[in-house]
Amino acid sequence: MSETNNTKPSFFKRLFIFGTTPRVALNLVGMLLATGIFLWLTFGMLKCMSNHGQTYEVPDFTDQDVGDVLEEHKNSRFEIVINDTTFVYGKDLGIVLHQDPKPRARAKEGRLIYLTVNSDKMPKCEIPRLYGTNYKHAIRYLNTLKFKHEIIKRVIDSEAPGTVKEVIFNGKTVDGEDGFEAKHAMARVGDKIELVISEEFDAGPTQVPDLLCLTYAEARFKIRSGHDLMLGNITVDGTVRDSASAYVVAQFPHYAPGQFIKTGDQIDLRLSQKRPKHCGAEGVGDYFPNHSSDPDGRW
Repeated sequence: MSETNNTKPSFFKRLFIFGTTPRVALNLVGMLLATGIFLWLTFGMLKCMSNHGQTYEVPDFTDQDVGDVLEEHKNSRFEIVINDTTFVYGKDLGIVLHQDPKPRARAKEGRLIYLTVNSDKMPKCEIPRLYGTNYKHAIRYLNTLKFKHEIIKRVIDSEAPGTVKEVIFNGKTVDGEDGFEAKHAMARVGDKIELVISEEFDAGPTQVPDLLCLTYAEARFKIRSGHDLMLGNITVDGTVRDSASAYVVAQFPHYAPGQFIKTGDQIDLRLSQKRPKHCGAEGVGDYFPNHSSDPDGRW
């Protein structure tokens, strides 16, 4: 007699048999396809709505006026904010110095662009005490403080040549032999500090230069660089608006061929804004615009 096998199939075997029946298998495939299509459509719509993964090139705002940048890009795809201000000497005030992200980087729409701007308020610094210091050291110090400088006059001082004798700011002597008057006085970065310095010259003779009809700037250069002379007293008539472009209409000592003076002597000048009519190609001759303002009769 043969024995009948009454052992039931396992759960997984019965599940496999059920799942592989044609109708069930077809239903499962349909459900998987429907789910996949649903997920694909859902994520596709989200990507379209959020521009997921889409980036744009960041414009270059550096060296542009920050006001123009904010105005021109207020409706752009990026949000622009001023993150910091600083001051860089030599750069235009109010321009963009740096940005984050950097120019031509790629960023998503709505990204914050942080700008660092050159402050439009120039910082101030206390005017230093320079009287008696070596003028080359003084100039280097002024450069360190970002002040402009100009040597406007040289005087003879055999005991202390090459030193600062006066410091002048806004037309006022703030440091000199009479004392230091600029204590706590402040000047803005980029302001010009004028210096009077001392020099020691060889007392040899030099030709009196012919300065008539030259501009004041030209005459000053000729006096200092061409003849090792000192610039003396400057008088002006009522027409002078800009001394640098004014014309020399008289000088003392007067020019004459063969006329010599000692190196280091001073030459006084009289200026007028109007170029005298007698000034020709050679630029010679004296001019007396106002004798009443010259009581000493030098002009």
